[in-house]
Amino acid sequence: MGGATLLGALSVVPAGSSQSANDVGILNYALTLEYLQSSFYTEAERIGALRGNAREAAEVVGAVERAHVQALRKTLGSAAVARPTFNFAGVTEDQRRFLRTAVAFEDLAVGAYKAQAPLIQSKPILAVAVSIHSVEARHAAWM
Repeated sequence: MGGATLLGALSVVPAGSSQSANDVGILNYALTLEYLQSSFYTEAERIGALRGNAREAAEVVGAVERAHVQALRKTLGSAAVARPTFNFAGVTEDQRRFLRTAVAFEDLAVGAYKAQAPLIQSKPILAVAVSIHSVEARHAAWM
């Protein structure tokens, strides 16, 4: 799902709507994973050491992960957790390390969304989580 489509899908989940505390916790967990991924790809793009497919993956997947962050923050409103600080030293400059880490992060996201989906109470939020899950799975397959 592209970033614009995801934002459109999340617009059916009004910020601050009657989300259960459980759903807010799950969304914040997802947001933290998306922060991790978006920060990773953004740093790789900023450093500019990657070439070929790895560079393309950082650019394309990074844009989608940033859209996921934006969409989740919009949905959570003031309940959104702050972005943590990450240190990817040595990983975003090295092609092989970057790709191994990207696969691990994408696999982590796929597993997290899959594990949390049955616990989500709001059907609109569940629909969005399942959509993000499928995007993360495509990212993992591409890497």
